[in-house]
Amino acid sequence: MKGSLKKIFAIAAMGLALAGCESRIDKDRKADVASDIIQTSVTYCQPGPVNGSPADYSQRLRNILLDSYTADMDVLKQNNIVVCLDQRLTDQNLGWLDTRMEGVYYNNGGKGGVLTLWDNGKPPSFWSRDASDWGSSLIHDFANQVRKGKIKASDAHWYAYEGSYTTSCGQNCTTTNYYVDWVKEQKFDKDTIRKNQAIVQAPPLKATAPARPGS
Repeated sequence: MKGSLKKIFAIAAMGLALAGCESRIDKDRKADVASDIIQTSVTYCQPGPVNGSPADYSQRLRNILLDSYTADMDVLKQNNIVVCLDQRLTDQNLGWLDTRMEGVYYNNGGKGGVLTLWDNGKPPSFWSRDASDWGSSLIHDFANQVRKGKIKASDAHWYAYEGSYTTSCGQNCTTTNYYVDWVKEQKFDKDTIRKNQAIVQAPPLKATAPARPGS
């Protein structure tokens, strides 16, 4: 239980940090930018079986986006990237040492793409995991990869994973720190990819995602 609480507190603190470092202008326009992304997501993404109504799905995604940097959402919109909450990621075929996918970026060759985030259909809760735990951090790290030019048009998928490391907090005391990171397909767990081809082959779309305007 103590380990779980440490993890929850670490994730919550990260979300608060993301939300607290923005200009007033970005804060004021955040809700409108989030609404645009949500509308596109509801139009193109296939919701999962748990709390999959448009209203429930929209609210879970809104919880994530309102904890995200507006500038990060701008990156998604400017690059015509559709964000989907993907409940398939809760049902991965994983061995004991396999790395779980926390998200997948389905690259469309420079013409946009689909960014999926782990979702179990549950609303935010202190005591159990839900999509909002890592959602804003996944978006932030992905947007940084785009800004740095790391994601190329020729790349295959990119995958997000959860990692951890320990730091000393005094004599006979260590703290486990959790983070998420995105890596290109060549650097991700090959066994996870091989065992989860239904997820790897296609994003959860009910309609074809739009190409980047002007492409």
